[in-house]
Amino acid sequence: MQFVDVLGVTVVVSTLPTMLSDLRADATAGSLVATAYAMFFGGLLLMGARFGDRYGHRQVLLAGLGVFAVGAVAGAAATSLTVLVIARCVQGAAAALSVPAALTLLVAVTPDGRPRDRAVALWSAAGAAAGASGFIVGGVVADVASWRAIFWAYVPTAVALMVVVVRSVPRKGGGTADDRFMVRVNVLGGMLFTVVVMAAVVGLTLLSEPDGHTRAVVLLGAGGVAAVAFVVVDRRSVAPLLPRSILALRHLREGAGGSLLNTAATSSSITLVTLYLQDTLHRSPAGAALVLLPFSLLVIVGSGWAARLLVNRSPRRVIAVGLAVIAVFNAALPATVRSAWGCRCASLWAVSESACRPSAQRVWGPRSASTRARPRQGSSTPQHRWEPRWESLYSS
Repeated sequence: MQFVDVLGVTVVVSTLPTMLSDLRADATAGSLVATAYAMFFGGLLLMGARFGDRYGHRQVLLAGLGVFAVGAVAGAAATSLTVLVIARCVQGAAAALSVPAALTLLVAVTPDGRPRDRAVALWSAAGAAAGASGFIVGGVVADVASWRAIFWAYVPTAVALMVVVVRSVPRKGGGTADDRFMVRVNVLGGMLFTVVVMAAVVGLTLLSEPDGHTRAVVLLGAGGVAAVAFVVVDRRSVAPLLPRSILALRHLREGAGGSLLNTAATSSSITLVTLYLQDTLHRSPAGAALVLLPFSLLVIVGSGWAARLLVNRSPRRVIAVGLAVIAVFNAALPATVRSAWGCRCASLWAVSESACRPSAQRVWGPRSASTRARPRQGSSTPQHRWEPRWESLYSS
């Protein structure tokens, strides 16, 4: 599921000019198509995790995959920009339901210790591989077939994943599942958090448009107000989306911060380079994808290199070095994108990016608590291992 989710973010970037031309949409609409998925995914992620706690991770995962397939059909059949954007929003919301449930089930079925560390590392590597390969897959498919084929391909993929979940994850365990209905969902907090994410994404996107500065300031201001309201509502809630006990974990803050900086520094730059190659240098989608091939390949190489570095070095140090190298080559990329040095910059950039990703996971991943059955607070009933609480992934 991690591979499909991250692929959904990057696979569209290489095909944006072709999509907009086919739908007779203005070039400025590309930012909306590119960010619609991420807005709903990031905004609804906390709510998706809570829904898994409330209704069962297996059920929520299956529902998310089903909705993801529906969004894919809508995107493939889109005849206007509005329909395409709505389809991307639906897919992002579906991913927000599926990803937390899939990760929770992965940790629940994996024995504690090295097997769990290996499973989390594979989860991270799948995301890195999908993020890097999405540009190539999108470009090649758009040239060989059509951008609509990308969305159609999601349908059998989602169905296949649903079959795997049905066959491999038990419907019920030996304990009672009624316990999960005691979990409350902070709906108001979830809505406010979604507003915060959407306002931030759209506001920052509008800042790049000459006539969008005023709207950007208004949206960012509204996002700031919503953020304050979210903190107040969440702290007063009996079921906070971000409990203080989780926010107090230093290793969680460092790992999440490293992941945030890594993704922000690389995804934005690679998207701009892709669009520059097609819109300014007039490369085909496949041609632009081939230019980025070193980046895609070396992300995978760098993941293995990072695993070896982490044996004897602190994850924090590896993250810091990786982010520093990314910063240097992000600064060099604008001056070298036309030349062969651009590929070399992208190569070193990719190695650094892939080193940061598993390092950030390593900061918090191995410290996550086991999801073995244990009593909930104020209850003598043990929680069954197939219905672990989402927060248990981050507890010390």
